[in-house]
Amino acid sequence: MSLRTGTAPLPGGYLGIELLGESLGVEAWKALPPDSSATVFWKGCPHEGLGPEILALVREAEALRELTHDGLVKPIHDASRQEQPFLVFPWVKGTVHASRPQDYLPSQILGVLRESAEKLQAVHRCGWVHGDIRPENLFWSLEGIKLIDFGLARRIGEIAEQAAIHSPEFLAPEARKAGYAWHPSADWYALGKTAYRWLGSPPSRREGAPSNMKGAPQPGGASATSSRASAAEKATDAAPAGFWGWMDHWTQELPASRLSSARIAEGLFRWEIEWLGRGS
Repeated sequence: MSLRTGTAPLPGGYLGIELLGESLGVEAWKALPPDSSATVFWKGCPHEGLGPEILALVREAEALRELTHDGLVKPIHDASRQEQPFLVFPWVKGTVHASRPQDYLPSQILGVLRESAEKLQAVHRCGWVHGDIRPENLFWSLEGIKLIDFGLARRIGEIAEQAAIHSPEFLAPEARKAGYAWHPSADWYALGKTAYRWLGSPPSRREGAPSNMKGAPQPGGASATSSRASAAEKATDAAPAGFWGWMDHWTQELPASRLSSARIAEGLFRWEIEWLGRGS
């Protein structure tokens, strides 16, 4: 959903045609380049950049230069070190699902999580932690899942000078302390919390609390939303024995108690097959 339509000149000679988002001085635009009619995604500081915003863009550009796999979108114009810093990406068709994806069976969601895990492993093999894995940063493109927004990425082992405070629902407990040495386990914890957001929670935890689906307004009105939520909950209720215990193991508070990346990848494949066998 756009925040504003209408054109606006952007640094680099780009023409913004639709404002898609803005946060702390950084704006995201659907834009046109100066020498082409092909739509691009422009992200940067159209006004004078401030310290944190510049650092995030520089960090994102640095990470994307070193990451080479196909599970991300590479910038086609890197101006992250200019006075008005920005990055330009090719326009990719797709969507994000901040809440439970409508009309997707649990087995299909597990397939998306399995693909996300494969892309995340590739990031870690390159020596980086994404640092902000959450539903909004897993882009469902026509070419598969793309990891986006590397503005909070850190090299594995990099020491956090300050406690992280972003995305509290998905932020690993150990990353909330200054002096934390960034580790892939934080990304795996966040992906597990994303799995809960997309799959919902077991019936035993749903009693007396709104589900993820009920909390967000959806097109079609309240009755349509309630109907879809009920159908999704019924599918979740058909979880194979042991599934929710495995999910809890994945998202333990202590890193040493969590599932390893290999067990997460193996488990996602196994549970996807088991849920498929149940027709859900």
